[in-house]
Amino acid sequence: MKRSISILSCIALIAVSVIYSGCKKESPDTTGPVVTVNGLQTCYLQKGRLYVDGDATAMDEVDGTCKVTSSIDVNPSVIGTYTITYTSTDKSGNTGTATRTVYVVDVEGVYTNALYYHHYPLQYASDTTRFSDQLFLSLDMTGQLNYLLFCGYSSGFAYSYLTSGTSISIPQQTINCGSPSIDRVFTGSGSISNINAPRTKITLNFTEVSDSTYHSRIIYIKD
Repeated sequence: MKRSISILSCIALIAVSVIYSGCKKESPDTTGPVVTVNGLQTCYLQKGRLYVDGDATAMDEVDGTCKVTSSIDVNPSVIGTYTITYTSTDKSGNTGTATRTVYVVDVEGVYTNALYYHHYPLQYASDTTRFSDQLFLSLDMTGQLNYLLFCGYSSGFAYSYLTSGTSISIPQQTINCGSPSIDRVFTGSGSISNINAPRTKITLNFTEVSDSTYHSRIIYIKD
């Protein structure tokens, strides 16, 4: 008799457990998809060039891959800063976003009024050189500026990077140039101004280490 009661008790406990498990609610989905920008989150476009967006992808921990919509409003004809927002919504209504910043700039071209100041900031007028140079923005939109005649040196192929719409960084680089041709190490920073005017102005303050150490400045003025 006692054994029968024990068996019935076990069956009852199992039944209650099954009913409870079936009634227990799952935790609600409150997390939005993770949106990932394809390519560069910050990129630079020379004015007048075609802008092709790399789009974005979204992954949700419950729904998996989700659709992404974007608000692309980049005008390559107008200099300025543009923000593209990518949005994705899962089946529960949760939203995730990501952004890309696009700078439209006007830096490419011939700078025929480049002023080179040696020994900046101690003296200017006694050691000033004028020369022509050509600047090009890298095609991969990373913001790399390529100089074909940096500091007026023959074969002075140097580069720098735009770090915002108006700031420039010159990473350390060794260039074999000049007369006599020797290794010269350059590093520094700079800025862009008058980007909405016909004559873009680029100012670079840098250090050159070669036969001596020079603290110099170049001012490029675009025709």
